Amino acid sequence: MYNAYPDNSDVAELRIVAIERIGLAIYGDLWIGKIASDIGIGHQKIRRWLAGKSNPGAHDLKLVLLVARYHAARVMRAIEAAP
Repeated sequence: MYNAYPDNSDVAELRIVAIERIGLAIYGDLWIGKIASDIGIGHQKIRRWLAGKSNPGAHDLKLVLLVARYHAARVMRAIEAAP
């Protein structure tokens, strides 16, 4: 039966996958330290998420999404300013 409300482990997995995809898209292979710095946490925390030793919270994902929007807006301004 389909569960419309995933349990906490499913939500945590979705969050870390989203954070990883965004980090890779913005910074490439060296994304962990850079995105950690952007959201004000240590890179060790993100490594613990990736290893499944702890989970990112909703606030962590919101901060990463904010960083992604900032970078997207910066790129759009550069495109619009191009001759």
